[in-house]
Amino acid sequence: MAHWVLESRFIVGEPCGQPRPRARVVHTGRGPIASVYHPRGTALQWRRAVERALLRDPSRPWAPLDQPVQVSIVLAFLPPKNPQKVLRERLREYADSSVPHTSKPDVDNAAKIILDALVTTGWLRDDSLVYSLRIAKYYVQQPGNRPGCSVEVAYGKPHEAPDTEREMPVHDSADG
Repeated sequence: MAHWVLESRFIVGEPCGQPRPRARVVHTGRGPIASVYHPRGTALQWRRAVERALLRDPSRPWAPLDQPVQVSIVLAFLPPKNPQKVLRERLREYADSSVPHTSKPDVDNAAKIILDALVTTGWLRDDSLVYSLRIAKYYVQQPGNRPGCSVEVAYGKPHEAPDTEREMPVHDSADG
């Protein structure tokens, strides 16, 4: 199996996380019933932007990938207009490099939107095929840089084993 890598594609937009489903009580003529819904808003706009970019990508496979894949995602956020003191100091400290983004959205929720878009646009048969996921969040530092994300999908024989595949020591529960 040949090693194939999608060139990192930068998708412009303000990244956000996949919101959790919400529940509400709806009163009907038969009594109250529970109704589950997904909140609408910026998450839907971001997902549509990701889907449009993935659909337009010339390296999109003809058929959805049906084998183990690695996905790397780098999210870029604009710094807040009025950062708190701690973040202001961190922005100064990292002036020439990337400042880690350590607030909402959580990386797992941000990744979920992108992984779902990879499935709905025909890149992957199912997001359970992702065996290695690397995700990072940073603030955009340089003037002219835009918020968004880059996505890389790779399959085939990996260049190197991910750190998570190192052999872990086995402890006997009787040893305590």
